[in-house]
Amino acid sequence: MGVFILLLKQKYSGTLLTQIAKSEEATGALSITGVLMDSKTGSTLNSSRILLTNAFGEILKITSANEQGQFRFTDVPGHCELFLRLESQSGRTVNALVKNIQIMGSDKQNSLSVENVYFDFDHYIIRPEAAQALGQPAEYLKANPGAQVEIYAFADDRGSNAYNFELTQKRGQAVVSCLTKYGVDETSLAIIPKGKQTIRRSANEC
Repeated sequence: MGVFILLLKQKYSGTLLTQIAKSEEATGALSITGVLMDSKTGSTLNSSRILLTNAFGEILKITSANEQGQFRFTDVPGHCELFLRLESQSGRTVNALVKNIQIMGSDKQNSLSVENVYFDFDHYIIRPEAAQALGQPAEYLKANPGAQVEIYAFADDRGSNAYNFELTQKRGQAVVSCLTKYGVDETSLAIIPKGKQTIRRSANEC
């Protein structure tokens, strides 16, 4: 595993934020919170997307920092080697670091799954009926600020793996953008891009 971690740090040296240091006893689901800051000015960074990855560089979840620079991941597999990475943004240099990382047990009952948000073939624009349907989970999230919705984004089996994985990220972000327009805080949302996979990972898989 040490070789993979070294390769990960080399490949993503420009965007890798930190490795999550957790107790060896941590095997159950975890909640990870922190604050994203500008390493030069000390000011918080908002609206930046943060990737949670394993030691192989595979993206497990994606979330965004809110207006205060805060971010959160819930239902995180505790037995995996975990890393935080800033999403690479073409043409933009961001000097970022993470502070105030807290790792706690995750309450799975304090989470919400949104399913059946359908898209037209090869598109990632939210349909009007889907946007209307997302109003209900938006109200739930605003009334329960400790909850987090996990958005599982899928594509069909046509096209390359890379293309489908990118498409699912865009579809997940479309749902996030719709929910934030309803007034949902970014820390309540996490995207799990699955590409054309049909089997979901559980909290015990990396």
